[in-house]
Amino acid sequence: MIRKAKTTIKLLSVADIDKITSSMPKKEMLDAKRQLRVALFQAFDKHKGNIAYGAETETEEQKDQILKWREDLKDLKTEAFKEIPEAIKYYYEGDL
Repeated sequence: MIRKAKTTIKLLSVADIDKITSSMPKKEMLDAKRQLRVALFQAFDKHKGNIAYGAETETEEQKDQILKWREDLKDLKTEAFKEIPEAIKYYYEGDL
């Protein structure tokens, strides 16, 4: 549990995204999405680090898909939580 101001947010998984978007007040929904986004950005950073280091490769198509997904994630679009690229899922440490 995370305590923030007077709001308590239960730690959720990406699989709970439909529950997040349908049952929470807007402020709590945004806080929950931001909480989930942190772990997804960490997975993105690990993936990009391995690309830069040369441990992995990606095609231009994969790169474009991942960068578009990252922009959607930055904008907290619900689709970004539902359609995580496989390369990012590999590094994600939460529940999908």
